[in-house]
Amino acid sequence: MKSIKLFSTFICILLFATNYLLADTIIPDLSTSDKITLPRIKSVVKPVYPTEAKQSEKQGTVILLTTIDVDGIPQNIKPQTKLGFGFEEAAIEALKKSIFHPAIKNGKPTSITVKIPYEFKLVDSTSRTVLIPAGEFLMGSSGNSDEEPSHLVRLDAFYMDKFEVTNAQYKKFVDANPQWRKDQIQRIY
Repeated sequence: MKSIKLFSTFICILLFATNYLLADTIIPDLSTSDKITLPRIKSVVKPVYPTEAKQSEKQGTVILLTTIDVDGIPQNIKPQTKLGFGFEEAAIEALKKSIFHPAIKNGKPTSITVKIPYEFKLVDSTSRTVLIPAGEFLMGSSGNSDEEPSHLVRLDAFYMDKFEVTNAQYKKFVDANPQWRKDQIQRIY
């Protein structure tokens, strides 16, 4: 029961996060050995899918290089990709309006350079999956010994079915992948 509650809390947290901002990856400063806490998303603005890209049925991932300043504001935004179709411009405009918790170095806010990918994917209204955006959540509990210690977990974005897998869908999968038949899976003791 605890695991179901924890999982549903996790899904709720992820669903309130962005659908487009996937992750932020630090470009390490190799000249320092100080511990730096990465910037985290505080409020994010979704980019508007470019009309030109929709009409051309284009999609892709834009990588932006930016410095998150001590106030959590992206500065000096530069695209690292050249997809065209208005992707880079849409991502830059959205990032300009987004706010982060700044990076922390030696207990104080600090500016840091990061790469931020934005995924632009054409949405099929008949799709049975939804994008679960990248995010972090607190896993574990301080009240139950079997759930300690509490720790922060970060997950990459992933797609999840909107609905439960039916027996018919599972049978179709097993028929197409016989190595997953119940009698073929080796047990580990």
